[in-house]
Amino acid sequence: MLGDEHFDDLDGDEETLAGYRSVLYGSAPVVRRTDSFEDELDAITEKIKAWHGIRREDIAVCVPTNDMVTQVGNRLARSGIVSTTSPRPGPGTR
Repeated sequence: MLGDEHFDDLDGDEETLAGYRSVLYGSAPVVRRTDSFEDELDAITEKIKAWHGIRREDIAVCVPTNDMVTQVGNRLARSGIVSTTSPRPGPGTR
């Protein structure tokens, strides 16, 4: 919503930021490039293990497909990190 793009609000109108107020806080996101999804899974696991003082329930890992949700959950579990998943429902889920 930072550019000139237009987004459907799924109620027949265009989405706006009118009245929006962020309740989130914290530092800016860090972008880290990896060469493969396997490397990305390693980086996710390393980052979560390195975060001391951050409650696990305050961490979210977002990925675009249900298959990737499963892969992230499996990798975290193999690393001893307990997680829960929230896959998107529906046919053709991407």
